[in-house]
Amino acid sequence: MHPGRKALLCVFSGDVAVYGVEPTGAAALAENEESDAPSPADAASVTLTQPEGGAPRVKLADVDIKKAVFSEDGKILAIGLETGEVQVVSWPELKVTRTLGKHSDGVTGMAFSPDGKFLLTTSSEPANKPDKGAAVWSVALGERVRTLCDPSLPPNARGTQYRFAAFGPPERAGGAAVAYTGLNLGGEGYVVKWETEGWTVKAKAKVTRDPISAMAMAPDASTVAVGNSEGHVTVVNTSNLGVVSTDRGAHMIFVTTMAYNTDGTVLLSGSADASACAARVSKKSGVSTVLTYLMLLLVAAVLAWLYVTVGRQAAAVHGAAIRAAADGGGGGAGMEGVDLMGG
Repeated sequence: MHPGRKALLCVFSGDVAVYGVEPTGAAALAENEESDAPSPADAASVTLTQPEGGAPRVKLADVDIKKAVFSEDGKILAIGLETGEVQVVSWPELKVTRTLGKHSDGVTGMAFSPDGKFLLTTSSEPANKPDKGAAVWSVALGERVRTLCDPSLPPNARGTQYRFAAFGPPERAGGAAVAYTGLNLGGEGYVVKWETEGWTVKAKAKVTRDPISAMAMAPDASTVAVGNSEGHVTVVNTSNLGVVSTDRGAHMIFVTTMAYNTDGTVLLSGSADASACAARVSKKSGVSTVLTYLMLLLVAAVLAWLYVTVGRQAAAVHGAAIRAAADGGGGGAGMEGVDLMGG
């Protein structure tokens, strides 16, 4: 979707087509209002338009376009190819104006910096090899200005790849924006947060036990969604990289695409099993989940203490009763010496 919300770009292998987007004025029901189910056309809040005869396709590449992203001002379109090339395309003319450079493998993620001066890309090339993995490109200079490096990555680990790119707002007043990537390492999926002044790792957290296959950033960058090779969908809080929720039954096989709605309250995911899933998104911090577990542990500890204490009391009472009976039936007198609280 173009940032102006009036055009939708669709990619077909190496071609693209542009559709107009127009609001339909569909009325929303009040909270307690009831109505018959409208037709899909009447229920849609927008409609797609195209020139008579269909939206013309424009060929931008001879190979598959793997990623496409607009700058925040909507003036530039960047595309990443399956062969690793990173290109800049004019809008709305749809002409390739510059090739910024090339990864050694297919592009897996792209994001413009908030000011539009830089482009962050990830690729399927090994992230633990020199000058491989994620890269930062200068749009004005038309060249790579940084290759992201994480010294903690095992140098000989296989399948170490970055899968996604996005920017978020500064985490402190006057600070620079932060960047996010996905990382597959040792068959598990991580979210990595980068500070963008020196491009060093700010934080990293494992969020799934299986490789990441798709990701999406919420419009306000408060959460990032992660889909994995087993079809699970996980929502991660970007402030602390804590897992907010995981839906293990979202899809049967790997997730192929993910997107938030415009206000970030609904997450849509698609899978190679031809299924699509829409889910409400909670923005509660992962810390709240930890506190919930701690409270449950505390309750369990209290119940265990009560179980042991009551058991000891019952044993003491039973023993006192037996002794009283053995002493000749003076049960009442024999019970007076039992300490019910101490056992």
